[in-house]
Amino acid sequence: MRIDVRTEPFTYLTIENLISKQDQDFLYNICEEACLPHEESINDLSFFVLEQDKHKLDTHGIEWCKNNSVVMNNVGVPLKEGSAEEKRWWDISHNMKVKLQNPAVVRHFPLKTNERGPCEWGMGLTITSDYREHPLTPHTDDPTEIREYALANGLPTTSGIYKGVAFLTKDGIDYTDYGTRFYKTKEYSSEIEEIPFVGGNSCFFVAGPNSYHGTHFPNGLPNKRFSISLEYY
Repeated sequence: MRIDVRTEPFTYLTIENLISKQDQDFLYNICEEACLPHEESINDLSFFVLEQDKHKLDTHGIEWCKNNSVVMNNVGVPLKEGSAEEKRWWDISHNMKVKLQNPAVVRHFPLKTNERGPCEWGMGLTITSDYREHPLTPHTDDPTEIREYALANGLPTTSGIYKGVAFLTKDGIDYTDYGTRFYKTKEYSSEIEEIPFVGGNSCFFVAGPNSYHGTHFPNGLPNKRFSISLEYY
């Protein structure tokens, strides 16, 4: 497991082989199988409307949802609850959490506590929408800003202080431009680097006012983009 760290303009790191080849192949396969029954809604983007917003989809249709920011860039993969696949996913995620306690990681991402006790890593399998008109533009996920917005609007929030993504790939597919990108500002032109979308690899950052990140798919997503979202809170 190789770890590379950058500290400017904000702290982020990359970890090679956070997930073994065997485990990442398994995770890709169960994501693909879980999404297969939803192929039509994935393609028309209605799959990417959150459950709490389904009534808007039913009332107004997918075009209205697309025009009113109701279609998400990433949503969870629907594994069958209690299935053997889900149980193995939990075992893999536990192993990932253990690896994230590596001293080289903790040195830059110190362990924290909150009102509930020790903070923990939350993880979820996700699929990215091929929504070309609404890309995930550079943004910070600044937890202070998110909390202030939530309080002002009476919304719940559990925004993490550290965030990350691990990549899941299938052999033989070209993942050029599929990676996560880091920026100096909210402008695309300020890109620092793209973290290549390599199966089993991952990247993490300390969320704050300067932690600009996002994605840019100049050729769309001709193949599905599965990943693991991680959040420490």
